[in-house]
Amino acid sequence: MSEQGVERWRRLTVKEDWRAFVKDEPTVRPERMRPGEYRCLDERARECYDRERLRHAHAFGPIRSLYADIHRTLERLVATNEMRGPGARHGAALDGNPGNGKSTIASQFGRHHERRCRARYPHELTPDGHEYLPVLYVNCDALPTIKGLNHAMLTFYGMGPPRHATTRELTQLVLECAQLCRTSLIVIDDIHLLELRREADRDTNNHLKRLANDVQATFLYAGVGLRRGGFMREGLHGADAALAQISLRFKRLPVEPLRRSGERDRALWLGVLSVFEAELVLLAGKPGDLTGQAGYLWRRTQGVIGSLTQLLAEATAEAIDTGAERITRKLLEEIDIGYAAEVGAARQEPESQAA
Repeated sequence: MSEQGVERWRRLTVKEDWRAFVKDEPTVRPERMRPGEYRCLDERARECYDRERLRHAHAFGPIRSLYADIHRTLERLVATNEMRGPGARHGAALDGNPGNGKSTIASQFGRHHERRCRARYPHELTPDGHEYLPVLYVNCDALPTIKGLNHAMLTFYGMGPPRHATTRELTQLVLECAQLCRTSLIVIDDIHLLELRREADRDTNNHLKRLANDVQATFLYAGVGLRRGGFMREGLHGADAALAQISLRFKRLPVEPLRRSGERDRALWLGVLSVFEAELVLLAGKPGDLTGQAGYLWRRTQGVIGSLTQLLAEATAEAIDTGAERITRKLLEEIDIGYAAEVGAARQEPESQAA
């Protein structure tokens, strides 16, 4: 895959880039050369091969075992919602700390859902002649407002919002776009930015409830600390119980670090490492280079998939750069990843102690 092909779907919040993401396949794993073959390459060919190996280390695709259970839950939810009549559908919220894979799960499920929808209805236009867009994918702004969320949704649909439109008119446009384009899944990432502390946050939250009531679609949220921050606890106590639409209508799906406390956990961790071991293309790499360091790699990352991915991608780059062509304990020891991971691995002191 060319660099242009990799770059073209980076902005998932517009329909063209989202569609390219849906169509694209993971990178093709470069063939592993013999060291003698690699040394015979000229400088340009070697540089190209190294770049392809590094690109694949970053983009060989998500590891299905990490999100299979959540995907099955989401598929069941969507299938149930498709059978419902008018009224709000039940939704789901992916909740966890940064680096655990919430955005990856949300975008990959959206991709899977759209592919399934297009397999059933393989036409570019709806029967009424409108563009068929089964998935809408947006991010919350840092300071969410009804108008900002409406703008984000209309931007995804490729519709420039009228300059002087009222909030009510923009909302009506969003509802019309979702209906005419037959949107059946709406993914909203970074929903934790909707903290419900400001009046504007609460207004935007009520706006989402209105959309959920009127759009015949499943809503999927992804955010950090939704239970701790109160987003999932809205209306659970006292006089506000009648308003508990988020907690009543939305499944909370925790996305947590991988663990090694039980046999099943250890098997999953080894399975994840074996995927990396098979996909990373290093000329001197051997079976067991990663799975043989399962305990060490867990201590370095505390099971956070984002930290593991970063560590192994940087280790691959270092192994290629230095000519070692193998990921060893010594090489891994020389790489620092995120501050939280380094503190968790006792490789750095917490800031309060360091001071």
